[in-house]
Amino acid sequence: MKSLSLRLRLTLLICSCFSSSSFTKSLAADTIAANQNLTDGETIVSSGGNYGMGFFSPGSSTQRYLGIWYNKISKGRIVWVANRETPITDKSGVFKVDGRGNLMLYDQNSSVIWSSNTSGQARNPVAQLLETGNLVVRNLEDPSPENFFWQSFHHPGNTFLPGMKVGRIASGLDVMISSWKSTDDPSPGDYTFEVDPKRLELVVNHNLDLKSPSANQGQGGSKGNNKAAVIAGSVLAPLLVVCLGICLLIRKKKMEKSKFDTSHGRSRKEQIAEDEFTIPGQDEDFDLPHYDFNTLANATNGFSFHNLLGEGGFGPVYKVTH
Repeated sequence: MKSLSLRLRLTLLICSCFSSSSFTKSLAADTIAANQNLTDGETIVSSGGNYGMGFFSPGSSTQRYLGIWYNKISKGRIVWVANRETPITDKSGVFKVDGRGNLMLYDQNSSVIWSSNTSGQARNPVAQLLETGNLVVRNLEDPSPENFFWQSFHHPGNTFLPGMKVGRIASGLDVMISSWKSTDDPSPGDYTFEVDPKRLELVVNHNLDLKSPSANQGQGGSKGNNKAAVIAGSVLAPLLVVCLGICLLIRKKKMEKSKFDTSHGRSRKEQIAEDEFTIPGQDEDFDLPHYDFNTLANATNGFSFHNLLGEGGFGPVYKVTH
């Protein structure tokens, strides 16, 4: 009897564990709830399979980052990185959604490596990877985009995806695209793509920092100075070419403008055409004969069809009958 009771308890325990395991995985594969974790080696995929999210190491680096990549085209093409400036040194990373709707990334010491700092407080928060590549935080019962508590499209990396916006958004946040430092380092690099709020123009900025070596650096300082000069030259040379092209364009426009004869209000081409058909020594027009309508009608038999020779650019041509 005891053996039967023990077997029954074991069966109930196994079923309970299986049921619990099934429940924790009952959410969609593109969603992480507040009671779930995403560990290194696990991924979530958007509903249509276009994008995936998980941990990765860029290039030849061994550092670990949480990111989103193209899932169908190329798994190596990263479009967004959470902890761009704070990599994890091993594969102990854990990604969670807390009860307030904050996205949290922890290392092996349970230290917060990165957080979304989500504004507001969700009742039943979930993180969902949309088919657009946008990672959003929302209430489980409310999928409306206008009610998202946080979204990765407002914090882009080096990739501009369809649906993204650059510039100042309604929340007052300035959104910009920034390059990676290198293929092995996704931290912000030298180039940014943003909107100039003063001129309302899209601009690409190159953040070049040239430092003058101190006098006590000796030989090492000389090498650094040479390197800075090479970098400065590579940047200034294209600018000089652009300036030269602008100057030539302005000069060309001025030359074309000077071709007009302002005293007569006619272009130089018109003046040349007139000169070519002017007989030297002949200042007045030729005396051409004039015919009235009746004379022309009589000469062509009333503009008869039998006198019609054809038609040219100025109208019909008639044969004159004497």
